[in-house]
Amino acid sequence: TNDQDDIVDAVVAGNKAYFLTNIWGGTAAPPITRVACRDLTTATGDDCFPAFGGVQTWGATAAGPRTAAYGQRLACDSRYGLFVAARVMNNTRGQEVGIARISADDGSLITEFKDGGYNIGLPNWAPATGAEVAVNVLTVTPAGNPGGIRVYVAGQMNRNATDHDGFVLGLAPTNGILTSGWNWNNQSYYYEGDNIGTKKDAITALTVLRNGKIVFAGWSESDSANVRPMMMGRINNDGSIDAGFCADNTNA
Repeated sequence: TNDQDDIVDAVVAGNKAYFLTNIWGGTAAPPITRVACRDLTTATGDDCFPAFGGVQTWGATAAGPRTAAYGQRLACDSRYGLFVAARVMNNTRGQEVGIARISADDGSLITEFKDGGYNIGLPNWAPATGAEVAVNVLTVTPAGNPGGIRVYVAGQMNRNATDHDGFVLGLAPTNGILTSGWNWNNQSYYYEGDNIGTKKDAITALTVLRNGKIVFAGWSESDSANVRPMMMGRINNDGSIDAGFCADNTNA
């Protein structure tokens, strides 16, 4: 049993409902994530995973360096199964972005996905210590879209105590490798017309267009207290800025 079970996201696919939860196994065990599955064809919503299935440990232990994980987004795709995005606590770096791929049939990790089912890391522009991460978006390229199929993960990350930028990562859905044009090094997006290097920006929504390009939206702090205008931008499917969108590629 678990001492606590928080549901943070859910998806429905066919006759199954999947729930992303954060679980605590007791004071000596680190918080980790679990995806629960319920069969919608039964009156009682029977569990369609084996007992205690669907657990992701993220390599967390009490000793570290990774000490806990908190699930933030869940996505289901009929071609590849389930994807989980989490904030992974690291007692050296602070927080990391974590993505896992699991089976939609039994909840087990798909081990061909990067490191035994997980891709965990930070871009090189993240701080050496005290990194702060929020994963706000997790989606998969729809079937038939040009430009290749990717799992897109987006959100917010700090550069320092005052400057936070939006980020987008594009991963191959089969093996979790950051695909051509995408890497941990340079995919930051922001609008800083009046807040160069001193304010916060975040991506909170993302969609893949029929031409394969990506549109994102979020917010950008301004010099006016408590005012966060909407930020919108369009990028190519290799992560590069689409120069044809607005005069400076991002609009706020």
